[in-house]
Amino acid sequence: MVTFRNNNNVRRNNFRRNDRNFKNTVIRKVIKKSSELLKKNGKFILEIGFDQKSKVIKLLNNKGFYINSTIKDLAKNDRCIVSTKI
Repeated sequence: MVTFRNNNNVRRNNFRRNDRNFKNTVIRKVIKKSSELLKKNGKFILEIGFDQKSKVIKLLNNKGFYINSTIKDLAKNDRCIVSTKI
């Protein structure tokens, strides 16, 4: 769950991992902004949900990132993607 705070108003958005509207999730926005801010050969490490690996790798490749590796958590689920801006 992501919480946005604006003055005293609180708005909460629940992002489901299997959402068909994956294009509008926070991960897409973070990848887009990172591709604009990182210099060539800059490292980008992103924490992902256990079932998001293939979608996130496609997004990263489309935004000009090379995938260095994926890191698993203690339960052997994919948890982080290490990438480099090319």
